[in-house]
Amino acid sequence: MESFKQSRRREDDIAIVTSCMWVRLGKNNTVEDACFSFGGMAATTACARSTVDYLRGRAWNEATVKEAYAHLHKDFSLGPNTPGGMEAFRMTLVASFFFKFSRNVNANLLNDAASALPEQPERPLSVGSQTYQTPALRSVAVGKATNHSNAYLHTTGEAKYTVNKSL
Repeated sequence: MESFKQSRRREDDIAIVTSCMWVRLGKNNTVEDACFSFGGMAATTACARSTVDYLRGRAWNEATVKEAYAHLHKDFSLGPNTPGGMEAFRMTLVASFFFKFSRNVNANLLNDAASALPEQPERPLSVGSQTYQTPALRSVAVGKATNHSNAYLHTTGEAKYTVNKSL
């Protein structure tokens, strides 16, 4: 089982497309059952039923996986007026997620970690700084960086909001 998510930024919680896929292989690597679910391709999370029906009973190999892409396209054909736009990009993400999934399945079949896709590297926490010029005249507020009166309360979580007060 593999899951995938693509958003505009890595830390963004709103995804463009999400996916969870699994496949159960039997003797001679024949597909017994599978599920390829995608979010962001319909009003609700949708399963690629045509693709699953095509793969069921077939051997998991490169030719079968290549043919499955056509069925994925049938399962998720987005029109030009799809809410959220980016129809071609979202279709490319579906194909990309399936490609990554198939590579990892093949690596598991061969017990070959080298052919699997590499894990996403850990990234250190981003830091930033702000530089600004100090105004020549100290009495002039224009151009001077000032904190909002409640800035420290907001950033430390100690600020009191109306929803937190009992009536």
